[in-house]
This record gives sequence, structure tokens and C-alpha cells, in this order.
Amino acid sequence: MEKSISKLWVDYLKNNRIVSTNSDPSTGRLEYRRQVFTDDLISFLDLKCDLSSGVREQLVNEIVSNRSMASVPAPSSSGFIDDKGCPLTEADVMNVFANIDKLALQSAENERTAEKQVKQADDIEHIKAVIRSDMDWSDRNMLASALKSQSAGQAVLNPAKVFSAFALLAPEPKPMGRLARFFRTPQGPTPDQLEVEWQEVGFPLGEDSFLKFLTGKGFGVDQVRQALETPDDESMSEGPRFEALLKLAEYVSRNFDKEGLADVVRYIESLPEEMDDDDDEYN
Repeated sequence: MEKSISKLWVDYLKNNRIVSTNSDPSTGRLEYRRQVFTDDLISFLDLKCDLSSGVREQLVNEIVSNRSMASVPAPSSSGFIDDKGCPLTEADVMNVFANIDKLALQSAENERTAEKQVKQADDIEHIKAVIRSDMDWSDRNMLASALKSQSAGQAVLNPAKVFSAFALLAPEPKPMGRLARFFRTPQGPTPDQLEVEWQEVGFPLGEDSFLKFLTGKGFGVDQVRQALETPDDESMSEGPRFEALLKLAEYVSRNFDKEGLADVVRYIESLPEEMDDDDDEYN
């Protein structure tokens, strides 16, 4: 197991005869032969820590400049020793080590972020290829809608439930025979008409957005909720296909940052309704 930076520091102090080789038996504290100075600490950091010279000096200078004057060790009768820098207390040294630990944690976090960004970029290119080659115009737009809804914190509906709700709320009018024209009553929208209008407003799949769309067509909130909870066998037969689409949306929302998600949505919105397989502009 690697020694901690504090233990390495104690070894450095002993090897350079700054402290006695044995600690005080009654207190366990180090017995200093002389004062510790900033140059001692900077030399130690140069030997034991993978830090640039600028960072080493900045860490030490920040501690020296931020400490209260009451904690500064008294200079010798001749003042501070110029060739060794400023005197340091044990607390000063420990504060520098604490800041080094913070830097190490931040460096590790930055490395993880960079790795995640590389993976996200690869994933985005793969997903774009899937969108381009395996999805039609309707599926692409439903994916974009699902991503926008998840980004806005809305529960996302399976498109199969959307089409089921259209079928239940606006059933096709039944033929009334040869006398139908004498008894025709005004009809509401058909499922196909609702689907077209739903597409025109951006394929809303977020539950709140979908409720707003249908209540705007004159349907009651409870009526819509009941339709969403009542499966229509014909519409729900497409459920597995749409489930795969929603799993893709969930993967993007869970693993991509906001810019990555927005990149996928922008790409979808840039695609034409009809695409040729060899259309290089979108490859």
C-alpha cells in the first residue's frame, strides 16, 4: 500500500534531519531540530508529487498568504531566512496537503468527464446512424418528442397508448345505409384526423402535453386519462416496436448531458421527411 503524503513528509523531515528520528514518547509529536520553511515543502512536493512547479508554488503561497498573522511563526533575531523562504507551521503543511488531495479528486473527476464525453460522442454517432437507417419520419419525430418530454421532466407515453386513445375517443363513424344523409349528425374528428393534427403540433408524447393537446380538441381530462388506461388491442399490437423507441430515448436521457441530448434532437429535426439511402449529406 502506498504511503500517505503525510507519512512521506515525515520521512522527508527525518531524512533531511529537520526533525529527530524518534518522536516524543510522551506525546508522539515530532521533535524539530529547526524551523520548516516554504522551500522545504516545495522541495518535498517536487520529489513526491506530480505537480508542475507553478502549481506547487501556488499551493504553498496561498496557504502563507491566507493564514492569520497570529499563526505565523516568529522569525529568528535576524528575521526570515531569505534563502529558505517563509517559516511554516504543521497546520500550514497539512492545509497544503489537503488542497493537494482536492486537486487530485478534481483531476480524477476531470478525467472521468473526458472519458464520458468521448463515449458520448461515439454513442451519438452510432445513434444517428440508427436514426438515419432504421427509422422512418414518424418514428424519428416520436423519438425527438420523447427526448424533449424527458428533458422537461414529463412522463413519456408509449405511442401505442396515444393511438389507442385516438381510437377510443374518436371511433370511426358507422355507416347508416341509404337514409344516412337524412339522419346524419355532426361528427367529431376521426382517429386519422387526430393523428394528423397530433403530428402537426410535434408528436407530443409527454403526458401533460398530450392531455393539453386533446383537451384543446374538446375532450375532458378524465375522458382522456380513461382512454390512456384502456388498451385498444389493434393499436397496442405495435407496443413492442414503440417500447424499443422509448428505451432508446431513455438511454439518451440517462447517459447524455444536455448538449448531447440537444445534438440528437437537432439532428432528427434536420432530416427531411423522405430520405435516400445514399444521401451523403446526413451520413
